[in-house]
Amino acid sequence: EMNKVFILGAGASKPARVPLINEFLSDGIFHLKLGTAFPDKLDNYKYLFEYLRTKYGFDIYKSFPLELFVEDTKINIEQILSDIEEEISSGNKYLEDTRKEAVRFVFITLENAVRDISDGSKNNCYPDFVNKKIDIINNDCTVITFNYEIMLERALPRGYFSYEIDVDKDNIINFPSYEKHYKGNLLLLKLHGSLNWAVCSHCRKLYLFWSQRYDDIFEKKCKSCSSNLEAVLIPPTRVKSNHLKGIWEGVGLEKLWRMAKEKITSADEITIIGYSFGEYDYEATGLILDAIKANIKKPILYIADPNAEKIYSKIENSMLENNHFEKACLFSGFKEYLTN
Repeated sequence: EMNKVFILGAGASKPARVPLINEFLSDGIFHLKLGTAFPDKLDNYKYLFEYLRTKYGFDIYKSFPLELFVEDTKINIEQILSDIEEEISSGNKYLEDTRKEAVRFVFITLENAVRDISDGSKNNCYPDFVNKKIDIINNDCTVITFNYEIMLERALPRGYFSYEIDVDKDNIINFPSYEKHYKGNLLLLKLHGSLNWAVCSHCRKLYLFWSQRYDDIFEKKCKSCSSNLEAVLIPPTRVKSNHLKGIWEGVGLEKLWRMAKEKITSADEITIIGYSFGEYDYEATGLILDAIKANIKKPILYIADPNAEKIYSKIENSMLENNHFEKACLFSGFKEYLTN
């Protein structure tokens, strides 16, 4: 059997109208201003908007188009989350509420983007991807994703995959068919966390939900110690605050990153869809490039992205020799990859 690894970034969910990282801010604020981010409203983000104003000189109440601001400054939501983390790490306790609001902003923006998508949406590539590319009977398949949303999970048959996170049976909510351990099913490694994971803020117990609104999840209390649950969202920050380290350890993300590296290193085929190797996410970029470099099998490489050429040369340049791959095939996007 072949070892196949798929690496997914935000571009994989883009055809289904999920905003890219650099569209997040303008998308979320646009809906908040329009009143279409139900049940959310502008008032829920007092600290976050104040932070944007004082840190980046960006006032959401000014009338110029947000897209231009984001274009000009290259400030995206991951950078904002990372900046907040770094400031908290260096002792700014006042930003705890700002962080809470920023995390909520990400989740509710995603929730609203995904809510409009029925599984039959013609632009959603995931059902097609599952049908054509995920074959666990004949292949060992691993999907490594940096996306928080659960678009892929919705397209998979239930009980077909494992996150390989260690969660007590009693803490798996509305998800009876979930396979806790990876045994011949699809291994789905979510290296930055997931919309449907939560961790107890006190005892660090992990909870897994099938699909519930952000607000419903975080109104719940931990069954073991009655503390609040919090979202598992790990921004690609260079500095991890103690708070983030706590979430990281609670979920056991270390293990998932290690497994991701092992899987890439032993892959016969590596497919990269909509992951752009952004310089901000240097840990993930480093992990992927190091693992590809350590792969001595001469794997086949597929890249599906509007900037496939650029991504390919990034990968090529970091390899020790020019013929590291048996062959490399570039596609201009997820759809084109699926149809060819």
